[in-house]
Amino acid sequence: MTQYVTTLTDSHGRPTRTKTIAAQVSTGTIVFKDANGRPTSTGTGVVLLQPGKLTLTNYQGEATATEDYFLYRYTETLYDGAGHPTATRTSLETEIAKLTTLLDSSSMPTATETEFVPYSPSRTTTVIVTPSSNAHSESNKALHIVPMSDGKYFLGLMLPTFIAIILSIPIRIIDQNAKLYQPFHALASPQGAQACDTLCFQTAGIWNLKERVNSLLNGQILLTLTGLLLLASIVIIPLSSEAIHVAFEGPDCATAKGDTLTCTMALSVYPVPAQLAVVLLIFMMILVGAIIIVLRKWKTGLDWNPWSLRQMGHLAAHNEIRTLIRRRLHQRNGHMTSRQINRAFSGIPFVLDYWKDNRVLMRSILISNNAQSLKTNGNGKSVTFGKEKNSRQCITSSMPFFVLTWTGRLLFLTLLCTMEVGLLIYNIKGESQGYSRLMMGKWRVVRFILVSVGVLISLIWGSFFYAISFVTHHKLLNRIRLFHDEAVERTVLTNPFSGLRSMMVPGRRDAYLGVVSATAILSEILPLLLSTALDESVEDFWAHTVCLWMAVVVLSIMIFTICGSFFVAWPQMPIDPSTILGGMYYALTNLLPMSPSAGLLLGRASPNPV
Repeated sequence: MTQYVTTLTDSHGRPTRTKTIAAQVSTGTIVFKDANGRPTSTGTGVVLLQPGKLTLTNYQGEATATEDYFLYRYTETLYDGAGHPTATRTSLETEIAKLTTLLDSSSMPTATETEFVPYSPSRTTTVIVTPSSNAHSESNKALHIVPMSDGKYFLGLMLPTFIAIILSIPIRIIDQNAKLYQPFHALASPQGAQACDTLCFQTAGIWNLKERVNSLLNGQILLTLTGLLLLASIVIIPLSSEAIHVAFEGPDCATAKGDTLTCTMALSVYPVPAQLAVVLLIFMMILVGAIIIVLRKWKTGLDWNPWSLRQMGHLAAHNEIRTLIRRRLHQRNGHMTSRQINRAFSGIPFVLDYWKDNRVLMRSILISNNAQSLKTNGNGKSVTFGKEKNSRQCITSSMPFFVLTWTGRLLFLTLLCTMEVGLLIYNIKGESQGYSRLMMGKWRVVRFILVSVGVLISLIWGSFFYAISFVTHHKLLNRIRLFHDEAVERTVLTNPFSGLRSMMVPGRRDAYLGVVSATAILSEILPLLLSTALDESVEDFWAHTVCLWMAVVVLSIMIFTICGSFFVAWPQMPIDPSTILGGMYYALTNLLPMSPSAGLLLGRASPNPV
């Protein structure tokens, strides 16, 4: 390597400026020619090879920088089996100049030297060193990794997943509230709606696909928008965990100087997951804007929370509705499937409207055909509620929520145990050579699937929490020491945080509900723990071990909580309490109708519903 000064001239041959060029010194054969261009003789001389220009681009194909490169000619002599030379082979190799600083014994820089190293098309190279069976093999090279800081590791690999989880929590709460008030929105329409869209509309569950499709066919798009927003928030969690990964880079990472490979850990972006995550974020922003526009004219006809036994009793205050519910549901002691209930109430339109009872303005659910006449005639009879002594029917034990049935809990328990056993096997066998070969290669796909299973577990646990929240106030009715009003005033919980807050209210404390609520909050961070614990980087971060055991602890808490549910006395619930019909049925079954003289308990209806 040498530097020479060249003089640049203009079009008239006048010198304009000088330029220093680094060139590679090489010996070569020079052919001498006469005036006519015919070769006359050959000789050996020194040749200066000028560098070529190499344009570097990023993953999008955009030019980022230029670099000089040289073509170095190598001549190799080929030998036969007896060791006699037979031929020569000439090859060209692309090399770049690398500046090295020389240090003395005191680590003080003394000089610099330039050497040529083979050029690698990619500056980021992942190196996996596998021990050889031959301890004296010359191909073994020691791997020295320069780790990144803990703060950079958290910002690059944990923060995107954490932000995706934080975004999904309010989205799930919004979707759950939309499902709770969708049947009342249908009831608030002037023409009313059928029972499948109102009284029999199921508000608990993970997806409620049937209800969403029926609402969309009826021209109600809110549940479709919130469902798409919920789906996007779920998909973006495993995508965010795959968008950024740890890579190894450095000039000494591709080719070793001596017997040591020196690699620096750095953050790198996977283009496909990152671009998909950005597209989903834009799609979610559009959905949020559409939901805001729809909610501006979205009416429920209510100015109170209807999801309590007392308010459900108010909604069933009219005598015709109470008679219809008792006749249609008590014919089988209330033990009917959802399909049978829909069939029993099919063809009857219902509406939420005002009506007069002894000049008192009432608001409850009415049969649409009679709603207009009830506004002017005071023929309806109001009802207030107290304790019912002998009206409870002896019915068979049932549970309307699949996740609370024996089959549902056993399946969920199997999924949790399988996940925990897999994590423990990974921790025990993770350093095994054979296990490492088995898990690498397509490890990104395996990790994506396991993080997706973690998201699925958090969704199922959310469904488990909502089922418990619907059943809890029916459990409280069976407590002798509890006043009746405490249970009938309790509303359905819409998120685990309100479940923990409800645990602080005297008289309403349910230890099992508190454990389920706390575990539901822990389940939200399970995908984050799994994505960090299953990171494939060669360098073992302390965060990997901590998150691995935290995931095991969270799964263990879930397993013990599910096992504890088998020892909880669940109330008999033949009708789904997550429907308006189920709420009114349990209000009429557990609370005794009384005369209108106690009408102060109902109060006057507000003329300004929302």
